[in-house]
Amino acid sequence: MEEIEIVHFRDEHAAAVKEMVLTVHTEFGFSYDTRLDYDLDEIQQEYFLEGGGFWVALHNRNVIGCIAIRKTKGDKVAEIKRMYLYPEYRGKGLGQRLLDLAILDAKTKGYKKVILDTTVKQKSAIKLYEKNSFSLIERVGSDLYYCINLD
Repeated sequence: MEEIEIVHFRDEHAAAVKEMVLTVHTEFGFSYDTRLDYDLDEIQQEYFLEGGGFWVALHNRNVIGCIAIRKTKGDKVAEIKRMYLYPEYRGKGLGQRLLDLAILDAKTKGYKKVILDTTVKQKSAIKLYEKNSFSLIERVGSDLYYCINLD
């Protein structure tokens, strides 16, 4: 496989990111929800302002994955968002690379804790988070909430 590059999101990636997220949502039986997915139309504003970040994984200049962090209302707490990979790129260490990048960025920005949520359907993601010392802090229906302390 050719080299996969991880870069900061640019506006030129917007349509491909949204398409990928919606494709992965469909894979897991989720649908587009304007209340939850509004950020896909405003990535620069939602993630780059106030201590966040958004990265895309590129293969042959095509978006194949992404991850983001953003500041929460909590003091020194970041939230991982939009961790997605097309199915054919899973299980190759790319999810680990994306997660490592997001955690390093959170540490660099002075965050003390990172939270995230996923669902019971996303078994590969759950394994990745637990392998990286994220602790399950709450379960609400099929939604799982995880946390890791960075200090």
